Amino acid sequence: MYTVSFVAGANGELGGTTTFTVNKGETLTQTNLDKVTPVPQKGYKFVGYSIADKSVSANDVATKEIYDDVTVTVLFDHASFELTDINGNKETVTHGTDYTFT
Repeated sequence: MYTVSFVAGANGELGGTTTFTVNKGETLTQTNLDKVTPVPQKGYKFVGYSIADKSVSANDVATKEIYDDVTVTVLFDHASFELTDINGNKETVTHGTDYTFT
C-alpha cells in the first residue's frame, strides 16, 4: 500500500480529502481526485498539478499507476481580469500588476 498526498503550492490551500491509500500498481482514480478541493487565495486561481516539479494534467494524476509514495502539489497562479473602459476598450489585467487607464 502506498500513500498519495496532496499539498498546496504557494497562494492557496486545500480542502476536502488530501491523503489517499492506493494498492501497488493501482491508480488514484478521478473519483478520488474530485475529493481534493483547491482553494486559491484572493486574486489567485487554481491552475493544475505537479509531481516531482513536473507539471501534469488532472488525467495524469488520476490515471498514474502507483508504485511508491507520491506527493502531488496543487498549483495556483495570479488570476486575470478583463476591464472595460468607458469607451468600450477591453484590457486583460493580471492580479498583482499595475494598470493605468489612459
